Amino acid sequence: ALVQSSRLDSCDIPFIGLAKIGIGDLQREWNDLATAFQSLTAGIEQVEPGASAEFLADGYIALARVEQAQGNLAESLRILEYAALFTREQQATRNLCEVEAFIARLQITFGNLRAALRWARENMPRTNLEDVPLMEIQKTTFARILAAQGKASEALQVLETLFKQAESTDRMGTVIEILVIRSLILYKQQRVESAFTCLEQALVIAEPEGYVRIFADEGKTMAALLQHYIHVKKSKSFSTSSIQLDYVETLLEATGFRYSDDWIQDIGLEQFPMDLSEREIEVCRLIASGYTNREIAETLLLSLNTIKTHRKNIYSKLGISNRAQVVQKMKELNLL
Repeated sequence: ALVQSSRLDSCDIPFIGLAKIGIGDLQREWNDLATAFQSLTAGIEQVEPGASAEFLADGYIALARVEQAQGNLAESLRILEYAALFTREQQATRNLCEVEAFIARLQITFGNLRAALRWARENMPRTNLEDVPLMEIQKTTFARILAAQGKASEALQVLETLFKQAESTDRMGTVIEILVIRSLILYKQQRVESAFTCLEQALVIAEPEGYVRIFADEGKTMAALLQHYIHVKKSKSFSTSSIQLDYVETLLEATGFRYSDDWIQDIGLEQFPMDLSEREIEVCRLIASGYTNREIAETLLLSLNTIKTHRKNIYSKLGISNRAQVVQKMKELNLL
């Protein structure tokens, strides 16, 4: 009996490991990061010997997201790059595509828009629409890249189409993510009421399931939006929804901030440059990514003189005089 039990346990080890990876990703989403790390590393260790890429890619992605949530961006990138190497060696194309999408997202966080754009050029034309989970990851990543370029209208259009598909098939995790991205885009456009509406729609779905990181991982701009939302809700000047403010405050704390009546100054967005056009923000981000004027013109399909005019207007609006100051200002304003 003991031999049979031992043999059964040995055979079950990869499946136990896979279960731990799934549980670890849930713990990550619930913001129990220390426990998530333990579950994921244990699961990966149990699955890894001789396992195929399909069992491990999700584990590595989740582990990388835990590291990112803890501010360890370099370690997060290292894990994802290892996962990309592993899946490439295994010729697991589908899993490689998933990993590379998350690398592109991380590149946006690093401010490396050039690398993210290269991913979009190489992957978006060949998106497999029949593989719905992968397609959703790729298209939400693409929308993030468009938003990072300042192409808010195009990003919103991509998200609108994807939202209808996800909602019609009850893929609620994707629905929440789309609503979160939309709310941030709208907030940066100073369309505050519309941003609040999207945020509330996401909160209504997310609160019963305890989602946290899907909001908190968006960083400083999400913190500003949550602060603003709490401020307005406390003044009872927006909505009568049943959203509990203690849940919203939990999300805010997960971003690294606490609510304050001086939230605008505390979050550092008191000079949010809403007078910059979408095109000017796009030019700013390309400047910050190291593009020359000619490269920006080629990327945006505009004349060199037009780019120089945009640059002149940007310098005037931001009160700066050189490219280095563009980078610094964009970082200060959380526009990278």
